[in-house]
Amino acid sequence: MLGISKAFSNWSRIIDFGNGAGSNNVLLAYTVGTSGSPGLHIAGTQIQSTSTLPLNQWSHVAATFSGGTGTIYVNGIAAGSGSFPTPANVTRTLNYVGRSNWGEGGDPDANAVYDELRIWNVARTQSEIQSAMSFELTGSESGLQVYFPFNQGVACGDNTSITEILDMASAGGTTNATLHDFTLSGGCSSNFTNSMEGILVTNDAPSVYPLGNTTVTWTATDAAGNTATCTQDVTVVDNQVPTLASPGNQTLTTISNTCAATYTIADPISDNCTGSFWGYSTTGATTLSSSGNTIAYGTGSGVLSFNVGATAVTLTGIDAVSNIATSTTFTVTVTDNEAPVISCPQDLTVNANYAGCTYNGSIGLASVTDNCSATVSGPIPAGPYSVGTTTVVWTATDASGNTSTCSQIITVLASPTASSSSVSTLGCYVWNVNNTTYSVSGVYTASFINAIGCDSIVTLNLTITPGIFVAAKAILAGPYNVNTGLMHDSLRVKQLIPATEPYSSAPYNKTSVGGPGGETVSPAVLEVIGDHAIVDWVMLEIRNAVTPSTVIANKRALLQRDGDIVSAADGVSPVFFANQPQGNYIVSVKHRNHLGVMTASAVSLSPCTITNVDFTTSSPVYTNPSITTAPRKTIGSVRALWSADANNNKNVKYTGLSNDKDFIAAVYNFVNLNNTYEPVYRREDVNMDGKIRFNNTDNDRAPIIENVGPTTPNAIINQHTPN
Repeated sequence: MLGISKAFSNWSRIIDFGNGAGSNNVLLAYTVGTSGSPGLHIAGTQIQSTSTLPLNQWSHVAATFSGGTGTIYVNGIAAGSGSFPTPANVTRTLNYVGRSNWGEGGDPDANAVYDELRIWNVARTQSEIQSAMSFELTGSESGLQVYFPFNQGVACGDNTSITEILDMASAGGTTNATLHDFTLSGGCSSNFTNSMEGILVTNDAPSVYPLGNTTVTWTATDAAGNTATCTQDVTVVDNQVPTLASPGNQTLTTISNTCAATYTIADPISDNCTGSFWGYSTTGATTLSSSGNTIAYGTGSGVLSFNVGATAVTLTGIDAVSNIATSTTFTVTVTDNEAPVISCPQDLTVNANYAGCTYNGSIGLASVTDNCSATVSGPIPAGPYSVGTTTVVWTATDASGNTSTCSQIITVLASPTASSSSVSTLGCYVWNVNNTTYSVSGVYTASFINAIGCDSIVTLNLTITPGIFVAAKAILAGPYNVNTGLMHDSLRVKQLIPATEPYSSAPYNKTSVGGPGGETVSPAVLEVIGDHAIVDWVMLEIRNAVTPSTVIANKRALLQRDGDIVSAADGVSPVFFANQPQGNYIVSVKHRNHLGVMTASAVSLSPCTITNVDFTTSSPVYTNPSITTAPRKTIGSVRALWSADANNNKNVKYTGLSNDKDFIAAVYNFVNLNNTYEPVYRREDVNMDGKIRFNNTDNDRAPIIENVGPTTPNAIINQHTPN
């Protein structure tokens, strides 16, 4: 309480709160008795200040009560203390400023000027009292319950409209004080004045002091108009940090067709002064930043985009004098509720291609689009798929667990349900579909489970050329090499073997029986080398089993180095006699400059079974009882056809009429017999090396004498085979 004491009347009050004289009184007097020393009285107990107040000067008086101790402060200095009982907790209805509950007859009203009456619900410390005793308050200070600044009215003016002194403490409630016995008009003699004893004191202080330094000029004017001034610097320091209001955690959903949501942070900062700034930064699903406290007070963040997931947003702030606000954090959670869009591949109709008559192959892939990202799983069920219709399901799942499905129909057909093939062959045909052997042309069908397990009906259009096969083997003594066990193929190497068989034309002129003759060989067959290289053309015959002299059919065939007689058609297969019925036949083989040979007895020949006839072994062959020489030449363990029938007259002679030696010499007209005649494909080339020599190495005369015997040059070797 600030005041100017004009006189020390007995126990003149600053305040007296109670319910009448001596009833629950709590009072503060600016003089105990007439001593001029302030005193505090509570429920019959009192203390007196050790300091006295000067008259006609401003003084500050305060009293506190805490923990049973009361203390009096004069001008901010403790000036007395003592123990007090705790005031009774009752409602006090007679609460006076400047008046006593004992009335005029007891203690007179105060004779003083008052300013800044403050009542607190806390015991203020000495430093707190000192820091605030020279300044007006805002009314919102913590603990302030009653505040009478006495600033109403106009000094020295008409204040008749004022009946109450206003309580400016925001926490105190309705504690306005009613004026009693006040002079409300009458110039400077009224109870509203800034002066004392006719001195008018004024200042240019603003109603609100801005942040920083403000210089206040005080002016005192007496009744004669004399003035005096002084200045006062009032410095307002902003120690109040700004505050940040969190908007609270936010839960958002994505914007359609995007993987994000938008949110605007409203201005979160508030401060007692202007000029504050704020900012934001994030962690988690989204990275955003205002690059520090760059957003001015009163301004929001603008539209921000947040990714799916949880993003922690931290707000920071600072005011104009660098007071830093306590940061606050809230979470923005963006949820993706938008399901992916899935497209199935087209329905599919396919043939079975896998075991069990199923389909196991590609059926395509489903595709997916999503506002974020998604994957496709499936199909369910997975293959292989059975014959018939199967519905498969594809599923798309995005990162948030949203799913979509689509279905695809797979139709599997049994494959194949029917097929046909056409075959042309010789003799007979073994159909592997039903493992049946056919020897007659026709259309045949079979049912079977194919390789992938499907029922199938197969049709065979079969054309068979009827006939029989002979797999014969023979060795020609002329080209035979005892060291290799093979015949040499000099005629083939020298490309002298004719492409068309030689027997149907001169000088042999053999009649074709049972077929047209004129067989040909392809260059590819004559290019084969090794054991199966071609040595020469031979003629294979089948004869009547009862009358072997009767030739039923003959075929021109090829002789391989190992002795196999094969078809000219491919150089590999046994020889086929078309249109000859299955039965028993005599088989013979002939050569253009070797003596022929035939089987000793009939051989069973058929269209489906290959019969081997081997003339190279010691097995008996046909022997003419009237001929004394052997039907074949023995070379070690091999039996070979006699060579050196140079004139193809069915015998080998060295001397005498129509001998083979002279037939060779005739090539040279019997002169220049040491010459070589090459390259040739002629019957006189009895060793079949592609040249004709009468004398010198590898001559063709030597095999003749070798066959008949050097000691029996007049001997004759005759062919046993008739015709």
